[in-house]
Amino acid sequence: MPNSERVYRALRDQILTGALAPLTRLVELQLAQQFTVSRTPVREALKRLIAEGLVVDDATRGLIVRDVDPAEVEDIYIIREVLDGLAARLAASHATSEDLTRLHLLMELMEESAAAQRWEAVVQINVKFHEVLYTAAGNERLALIGRSLQDAVRRYSPRALSNPKRVAAVLREHAEIVRAIEGQSASDAEATARTHLAAARHNFTTMLEPERG
Repeated sequence: MPNSERVYRALRDQILTGALAPLTRLVELQLAQQFTVSRTPVREALKRLIAEGLVVDDATRGLIVRDVDPAEVEDIYIIREVLDGLAARLAASHATSEDLTRLHLLMELMEESAAAQRWEAVVQINVKFHEVLYTAAGNERLALIGRSLQDAVRRYSPRALSNPKRVAAVLREHAEIVRAIEGQSASDAEATARTHLAAARHNFTTMLEPERG
């Protein structure tokens, strides 16, 4: 793997998981030393992160991890509500037995991780559940859009999915989606997926409300 790709992937993952907090300064020389590379691949990686909107050039601090506006998060969830609904509707007709097995397995793993209070694992499993849902829809373009929107709010997921009550609700909502897909009811699958995303949006809005002020 080229050094620029390695640095890009590592930094992107750290930003999305919250290991690099919003507003953290990103200094080329320090990053080059951290990854044991020259400054050129670091510069290339940072350009890609800027293009994706994960890093910005601040007038006073230089390159920093971009903070996400709570209003932007809410906008993204409004869009995801529609797209996840569409993905579930399509999955009701296109999901394979392998897709359904993976969804069931992910729900079991998420429940086990929540019981063990392994919240980071809960976040990763939740991301994977939605990825498999989009795969089951059988529409690659839709899956690409869905993944990009999910990445945009992943930095908030650890906060949202460290609440046991919310995680329990997510598990119930996931089960309802899968039941509808298994029943091959396109309308029910879409409705349950949209309800799930609406609940997630409400949870985020409530959680981020203090930051609006």
